[in-house]
Amino acid sequence: MSEAGARAAHGLWLDAGRRLRGNRAALGALVLLALIALLALLGPLASPWAFDSLDWQHLAQPPGAAAAHWLGTDRLGRDLYVRTLHGVRL
Repeated sequence: MSEAGARAAHGLWLDAGRRLRGNRAALGALVLLALIALLALLGPLASPWAFDSLDWQHLAQPPGAAAAHWLGTDRLGRDLYVRTLHGVRL
C-alpha cells in the first residue's frame, strides 16, 4: 500500500489531529478559542448583572474601581464585563 493509501485509510480527521498536535502555536490558539467560548457561555452566570441592567450607583466606573464590576461600567451604569461576553456570544 502506498503512503497516500495508508494516509487515506487512517482518515483525514486523524491526520489533521496529528498535524495539530505537532503545531504548538495552532494548539495554543485552539485552547485560547475554547476558553473564550467557555467564558462566553458560562461567564454571565458568575455575575449578578444582566447585560442590559443599570447600576445607578456606579456610573462610568473604571475597571477595578467597583468590586462588583470587573471591567467597570459605561455612562449608563451597564456592566462592561457582561456586555462584552454577551457580544462574544453574538
